[in-house]
Amino acid sequence: MMRLLIRLAKASLSPTPSPACGRGEQEPLPSRRGRHIVAGTRRGHPLRVRGRGWGEGKRLSPVWAAAFLLALTGCTLNRPPVVKQTYLLEAERPDSSAQTLPVSVRVGAFSVAPPFEGKGLVYRLDDSRYESDFYHEFFVSPRAMAADRTTRWLRQSGLFRDVLAVGVSGDADYLLEGHVSELYLDFRDRAKPVAVVSAQFYLSRDGGSGGIALSASLDRRAPLADNSPQAAARALGAAFAGVLADLEARLGQGDLRSGN
Repeated sequence: MMRLLIRLAKASLSPTPSPACGRGEQEPLPSRRGRHIVAGTRRGHPLRVRGRGWGEGKRLSPVWAAAFLLALTGCTLNRPPVVKQTYLLEAERPDSSAQTLPVSVRVGAFSVAPPFEGKGLVYRLDDSRYESDFYHEFFVSPRAMAADRTTRWLRQSGLFRDVLAVGVSGDADYLLEGHVSELYLDFRDRAKPVAVVSAQFYLSRDGGSGGIALSASLDRRAPLADNSPQAAARALGAAFAGVLADLEARLGQGDLRSGN
């Protein structure tokens, strides 16, 4: 199909006598100093190629225009697709059980600070410069993963009688909400990069309608095994696991009772 269009285009642009072509011989392509503008005219008039040298005043036939556009489309379609690597924020709790409190808790929606709420892994390069990795990113938003990992961690701990996830109906004695203020890879020391996670948690009574029973600001750092994106994702998960371990300890120390 492409070869046919090119043949038709060549036929439509066969040299014809004109003031610019002298005896009908086709001139070489214009030099880089000449202006070449492909511009549309009023409705009903074909495209013209304007400039000095070859093609001055020559009408661009519909066949040639179609071949030109098809060639451009082919170049675009032949470009290799962008390949992205995706990761999850894995926070695995060690196998151990805590003393169960006679209360239930609902994990509410989490929020993430604007610089870190996107999917791309964030690198801190110096005190004021950050970069987001376009090719290596989280599979889902950090906000959703933080709430999901917190729910799963508390269920595995056995600390509460029941743990309700976001969007699950049912009454609970307490509401746990969180805000992730830092979630990045610190490369200010290129020899010893670390993952940084900071979060604030708020536990309110009566399923959220009562006062604050507990608040905690927690942060953890975890070293990277190497400078690969895979190691970066694992280190972020390890740092968040440390934050959740500290949260579990704080919740276990609180005087949490049903009906407070």
